[in-house]
Amino acid sequence: MKFKLSIQSFFPLYLLLLIFNFNKWNDFTSVEEFWLYNWYVVVMKILMILLIIMSIIFYFSFNSFKKYGNETHTKVDKAKNINEESLLFFVTFIIPICFSEFTVLNQSICCIITLSLILLLLMRTTLYYKNPILTLLKYNLYEIKTEGKEIIAITKSTIKEENYIIKKKISDNVYIAKEK
Repeated sequence: MKFKLSIQSFFPLYLLLLIFNFNKWNDFTSVEEFWLYNWYVVVMKILMILLIIMSIIFYFSFNSFKKYGNETHTKVDKAKNINEESLLFFVTFIIPICFSEFTVLNQSICCIITLSLILLLLMRTTLYYKNPILTLLKYNLYEIKTEGKEIIAITKSTIKEENYIIKKKISDNVYIAKEK
C-alpha cells in the first residue's frame, strides 16, 4: 500500500505534465523527422498516461484496503491535525517539476530521475502519507499518541482525544483510522 500511495500522490503532476506537453510535436514537417528527433516525447507521454491509469487503479485499491483486513481498537490519548503538510508536499515536490518540457531529451531524463528519486524517498520514509490526493478527497491527517506510541492516522473522521478509534496498519507507524 505504501508504494501505491506514493505513486498516487503524484497524480496531479502526471496530469499537469501531460497537459503541458500535449502539443509538443507540432513543429515537425514529417513523421520521420519527428521520430528521428523526438521519440522520447512519445515515450514520456505514454509513461504519464500509464502513471495516471495506475494512480486511478491504486485509488480503488486503497478504498478496497480500507474495507478488508485486520483492524484494532485503541484509545486516543492525544490528537493533532496535520492536514497542512499535504500542501507543503504539493508545493515542494509537484510544482517545481510540473513545467518540465519533454521536447529536450536531457529535460525528459532529468524529469524521470527527479521523479524516481522523490518516489524512492517517499517509499523509504513515511512521507507518502502526505498525499495531496487524499486531502482533495477529504481525508484528514492526524498525529496521534495512543498506548504510548505516536502514529499517523489517515481518516475521513475528526479524531478527538479520549475517543476510541479503529485502525488498520498501512506500514511503519501509518494507519487508516476511523472513529469507533
